Amino acid sequence: MQTDPLIDIYFRQLRIWNEELTVLRKIVWTNGLTEVCKWKHPCYTWQDKNILMLGSFKQHCSIMFFRGAALSALVVMIVPVDCLSECLSAMDHINQ
Repeated sequence: MQTDPLIDIYFRQLRIWNEELTVLRKIVWTNGLTEVCKWKHPCYTWQDKNILMLGSFKQHCSIMFFRGAALSALVVMIVPVDCLSECLSAMDHINQ
């Protein structure tokens, strides 16, 4: 995976949601997407097209998909079956 040093800085500076977003980042890393910094947030691309973005906000963190019409194909690509339990555990932690 190609990573962006600005994203490493972004994660080091997170005051909240660091653990949750780090889990999501690791899941995304397993899929060969390119990590870039866009709009001051981690953005993941495939063949120079935006696929998803991670965000940290006061009340929530988010994973935002750019191509909603292709969401089912994206989820299969981004969240491999062997990572689903880790992803669901992270989501349970977020909802607590």
